Order: sequence, then structure tokens, then C-alpha cells
Amino acid sequence: MTIEEQAKNALSFFKSVNRRSESIWRLKDGTPKWVRDLVFKAHESGQILPNDYRYAYIVESLRLIGEGEEEPEFEADVYTFDLFAWLASNIRRQYYCDEAIQNYGGELDSIVKIIAQGQIREKEEVHNLVLNFLREFVDTEIAVEEGEDPFVAPREVERVPGEKFEDTDPMGEEEE
Repeated sequence: MTIEEQAKNALSFFKSVNRRSESIWRLKDGTPKWVRDLVFKAHESGQILPNDYRYAYIVESLRLIGEGEEEPEFEADVYTFDLFAWLASNIRRQYYCDEAIQNYGGELDSIVKIIAQGQIREKEEVHNLVLNFLREFVDTEIAVEEGEDPFVAPREVERVPGEKFEDTDPMGEEEE
């Protein structure tokens, strides 16, 4: 299965629901573990609590990857109110804005431009997390199809008694 196909497959386990007159994304009941693992990974392995923005960015990334766009150009929200709502929704989001200032410096001549670039930075980060997860997942699937067990370390080669090696074993003891 290709990355594009796997992205479309993962996307099929999301549903849009209405909450207080807005549409948000959630996982469907019975979602497989690998999709839940993808969502967890996209939340920086649990460092960020689940939130509506992250779910929306995951869905956006899966849609783009499914369409073959692995390096898309993201855009920030158009309305200032939406940008400020994004920033206020999680204290960690200020760090995306700090990163935008470091990367663009004097080009960002207003607070709105700084916040917009911070939001784009988060979208890019989520996209990369999703893309890397899918690449690893597809590589693992291919290895399994080829008869390899990706979770088992390769067997060690039998050594001839008395043969000397230059390296040391994992326990730090010299080989004899």
C-alpha cells in the first residue's frame, strides 16, 4: 500500500461533528489502533493534549498526502479573530510564534503576521509528524509483506570459537 492510499485509509476513520454551531473532527468508533497511534504521534506523543485545531490539521494533512502533496504550502486563517482564538487556545502556541519571529525577524511587522506565521508553523509540524508516521507505517507493512518481522532484531551471525573481533559486545566486555 502506498503512502497516499494509507492516508486516504486513515482519513476514512475521521468524522465531522457539530459542536456549538461549529464543525470539528473526531475519530469514529472502532477506529483501528494504528490510526489512534497516528493521532497520538501528531499530538507530539502526548505532549499536547487533544484539541480541535490539531485534529483539523491532522485531517488536512491526511487529505493533502492522499492527494499526493507531501510538501504543501499552508495558509493561516484569514480572520484576525480566528488567529487570536488559535493562539489563546493553548499556551504552547506562543512558541510557534516565537519560532516565526526567529525565522522571519523583521519581515513580520505586526502581531497578526507573527501569529499567522506561528499557525502555519504548527500546521507544517503536524503535517511532518503525520507524513513521517505514514512513511514508517507503510515501510513496516512492506517489510511484513516481504516476510520480514520488523519488530525482531536481526539474528547474530554464528562466531567461530577463538575468532577475534575488534569491537566490544553490548555489555562492554572484550570479545575473545
